[in-house]
Amino acid sequence: MRVRSLQCAMASVVLFCGSASAAVRSVDVAAPRDFGYVIGDSIPLDIRITLELPYKIDVEALPREGRVNRWLWLQNPRFTSHVQGDVTIYRLRFIYQILSAPETIQRITTPQHILFYVGDNQRRPIVLEAWAFTAGPLVTRSADGIKYTDIKPELPPPSVSLWGYWVGIVLSLVGLVGAVLILVYLRW
Repeated sequence: MRVRSLQCAMASVVLFCGSASAAVRSVDVAAPRDFGYVIGDSIPLDIRITLELPYKIDVEALPREGRVNRWLWLQNPRFTSHVQGDVTIYRLRFIYQILSAPETIQRITTPQHILFYVGDNQRRPIVLEAWAFTAGPLVTRSADGIKYTDIKPELPPPSVSLWGYWVGIVLSLVGLVGAVLILVYLRW
C-alpha cells in the first residue's frame, strides 16, 4: 500500500485552511495499487486523520453504504478512534467493490468525500480528493471471438517450505529400514 501524507500546505487535498485548520494535524491516505482491477474486486482505502483535542469527526457526515457511481459500491465505512496525548487519531476504511465490467481497460475514479470535524461551536470540512485507478474486463472481444485476458495476481503465490516434509520422509524411511532389520534379525 502506498501512503500519501496530506498536509494543509499540500495541494493534493483541500483542507479549508484557516484559523481553525490548525486543529487538523495530518490526513494520511493509504491506497493499494492503482491498476489491474476487474469486476468483483474490493479496493480498500485507509484514511488516518489526526485532530487536536477537543475537535472530533462528525460521524453523521460519513458517507453511507451504497452505489456511488456506475462502477463502484461503497461498503459501510469502518471508523475507529483513540486519544494519544493532545490529539485524537481517527482511522477510516472505505472499501469499494467494482460492480460493472468495462469493455476495455478504463480509468475509474472514486468520489471526492467531504468529512467534517466539529469543535468550538464550529463545523469545518476536510475534503478527501478522489482516487483514480484502472479496471478492465475479465475477457476481451477480438475479431475471431472471445480471447481470455491474461490475469495476473498482484503478488506471486508464497513459496511453501518443504523442509518439514523431507524430514518426515527421512524419518519414515529410517523407521522402515529399522523395522526391516529387526524382522530380519528375529527371523534368522
